[in-house]
Amino acid sequence: MKIHNPKSLEEAVQLKKSYPEAVYFAGGTYVYSLGHDFADAIDISRVVRNEIYHTMNHVHIGAMATLEKILLSELSPLILRNGAKLCPSLQQRSAATIGGNIAQRRDDGYLTAAVLASEPVIVLMTENGRLEVSADDYMAGKYDGLILEFIFRKNLKGDVKRIGRTSHMHMAVSGAECNGVYAYTASSSGFAKGGKDSWQDIAFESDSLGSADYKRYLLSVMF
Repeated sequence: MKIHNPKSLEEAVQLKKSYPEAVYFAGGTYVYSLGHDFADAIDISRVVRNEIYHTMNHVHIGAMATLEKILLSELSPLILRNGAKLCPSLQQRSAATIGGNIAQRRDDGYLTAAVLASEPVIVLMTENGRLEVSADDYMAGKYDGLILEFIFRKNLKGDVKRIGRTSHMHMAVSGAECNGVYAYTASSSGFAKGGKDSWQDIAFESDSLGSADYKRYLLSVMF
């Protein structure tokens, strides 16, 4: 695997354009877990920020912020701290980033449900410059680009829950509620967002973490 080291955001995006099969490389927890080699990776650790800070009405979290940093920072929204806590491995929390966690649009991601329910703005760097999109649109695959930052409203209130076969495995299902908005994920099945019963919109599939009926039942009694 060849690793490119861009000196700017613009260079990182151009490298991705030149090498479409390349992956953005942050904490590396996703890349290393795929079980095969990549021809190219683009190291974004020097060009994407990891700061967590407040403005008047919002909380800004750089895409390179690790789950451990989010968990320990009192500036982080509580729902996001609770989502980061779902990852039981200190080693993984210290490497995995919020940007990498969301960029994969995984239905077993530790932060997927929390991010969907809390409805942040996601700031991307694209070939045409910076772009702000909703978490809904990004997770639906309507936009692509290098994730730079997440902008959350202040004073978010909510809860995150996870059920898996063991504490150190990816979750079979997870759910989050934030200010009356619910979001659910089910492994190998996708995610849904909306009202309390929006889990019914998921097309449940069986996998090694549980049967479709098992996942459907777990989400039906989660909240």
